[in-house]
Amino acid sequence: MSQDLMNRLQKLKKQEAEAKQNLDRLTGRRDQLVSTLKKDFGCVSIKEAEAKLTSLEKDVTRRKERAEKLLTDIEEAVSA
Repeated sequence: MSQDLMNRLQKLKKQEAEAKQNLDRLTGRRDQLVSTLKKDFGCVSIKEAEAKLTSLEKDVTRRKERAEKLLTDIEEAVSA
């Protein structure tokens, strides 16, 4: 084999090892995040967590609107 081919093969082997390390690291991180979702929020999947997030965001918006309305009502009652 030519030296150039050997160098290319070594480079590819190194890239393959780095890709495997990254995959292992990302898989571990994903597993950790899924475990946190389950433990802290009772979600067993990303899809379920996204649905819960959407629901919580809507709830926060409703509560904020309600609080603003109550504040307006109080301000009107005080000025009357």
